[in-house]
Amino acid sequence: MKTSFIHNMSHEIRTPLNAIIGFGEILSMEGNRPEEIQEYVKIIQKNSDLLWKLVSDVLDISELESGSFQADFIPCDVVQLSSKISKAETEKKSTNARFIFDSSLNSYWLETDIKLLKKLLTILLINAAKFTSSGEIILKLRPAAKDFIFSVTDSGCGIPQNKHGIIFERFEKLDPFTQGTGLGLPLCKWIADTLGGRIYIDPNYQKGARFVFHHPLSSPAPAENETDFPTFLSAGKTTPN
Repeated sequence: MKTSFIHNMSHEIRTPLNAIIGFGEILSMEGNRPEEIQEYVKIIQKNSDLLWKLVSDVLDISELESGSFQADFIPCDVVQLSSKISKAETEKKSTNARFIFDSSLNSYWLETDIKLLKKLLTILLINAAKFTSSGEIILKLRPAAKDFIFSVTDSGCGIPQNKHGIIFERFEKLDPFTQGTGLGLPLCKWIADTLGGRIYIDPNYQKGARFVFHHPLSSPAPAENETDFPTFLSAGKTTPN
């Protein structure tokens, strides 16, 4: 699996790097019209962001066995945080699908690790956008008796039932032709465990895919050995606004 992952990463890194180098060289030439320059800059920025994400994933993998991570539980208004995350993904315009934030509450405070929660929700929304070219992507929040429930629902191609058991495994890619390292959902599983909650795909939803995350109402005690997955804090873009 690791060998396959390294081969995949080699391809994934070359793709945005070639675009950055190629359009950078074109920008250095004379005779580019202003509208062409603007388009080339957008392409370079898009591929720079993709390359940053790939490198961040590799850095996370390098800490896989470190066991040095400790979650930092502090009070957080998860409704406001989730709203900002949904708005940020809307502004990226990575899909023609419409992002919807659904919450009956204007505010709800939980003790959580803000960076980890933001990472989890962002991964779920990015994945939904990747496989949903049109329609809707809904981030929904609701409180329950013992936990607070986040769900991301899309109207995309969905995930076959026979794949539900492997989607949270490391390096597993449902579609080998899509960009990515295959680490997003395993990272979500690690975050959910670290926060004391649980994450799963709703087997009863058939119009796309729906991922559900249950966050406990009280912060869990620190685990003695948290070695299942790496630290994410090297990815500075996870810092909340």
